[in-house]
Amino acid sequence: MGWPHQNVDGQDSVKKVVSLRVKCSSVALELIDAHYAKIWELVQIYSNLPAPQNSDLIWIHLIHSVSTNHLCQYS
Repeated sequence: MGWPHQNVDGQDSVKKVVSLRVKCSSVALELIDAHYAKIWELVQIYSNLPAPQNSDLIWIHLIHSVSTNHLCQYS
């Protein structure tokens, strides 16, 4: 997956947007509490899993901006 590169007001910024399906809230809490590097490691792990066979999915949208000191948004 690629990362969109944006130029805002003459300053380069990189936003990394990842949509990730996880099976349970405990994993979601791990992601939210983890450092970005750990989040990325888990993204790589869970993106390779088959889709869960239940409807209890949690969608986490991670928005990472290098220019805003690891600011992340979750929804």
